[in-house]
Amino acid sequence: MSKTRLEAFTDAVIAIIMTVLVLELVRPDSDSLQSFIALLPHLGVYFVSFFILAIYWVNHHHLFQSIKRINGKVLWINISFLFVLSLIPIFSNWVSIYPNSFIPELGYVIIFFFGNFIYLLLTRELLKINGHRKTSETTIRKNILSVVLNIVSILLGYFIAPVIMLVGSALIFSMWVIPDKNIEKMFK
Repeated sequence: MSKTRLEAFTDAVIAIIMTVLVLELVRPDSDSLQSFIALLPHLGVYFVSFFILAIYWVNHHHLFQSIKRINGKVLWINISFLFVLSLIPIFSNWVSIYPNSFIPELGYVIIFFFGNFIYLLLTRELLKINGHRKTSETTIRKNILSVVLNIVSILLGYFIAPVIMLVGSALIFSMWVIPDKNIEKMFK
């Protein structure tokens, strides 16, 4: 089975999600500086969400450059991954309206938890069917660490302060800004 069609579909869906994300922004209600200042929380969440989607896309692209084959299981895992990403605009808008509220922040971070968990499943399956099991240990560890940090940040956010969930997510995604070099070694 060819991977090209899946890559093109994923690229298109993520581009649409990014477009929907910007459409969720509210317009300033006047031409005053106060109207623009009131828009800053929305712009901040948009900025973070846009770059999280970009990080997912870059790593997805990088991962797919290292493999030659996909199977039906990969198709369904990837569709699940895209489904979770498609929810980011809704939760981004919600958290931008209620930036200091636990439930919107929890929803926002849970979306990232599921995105990270499904990305772990996708990575494992792709590396397995392409025979990269031994050379991919650090990639899998990075995926598992992301999921564990998501859980820890949710627990700390619940018991200490909700903002910890957002800080935890920022730390997780900062690990992924530069794709895993071990994947590059696999296909060189």
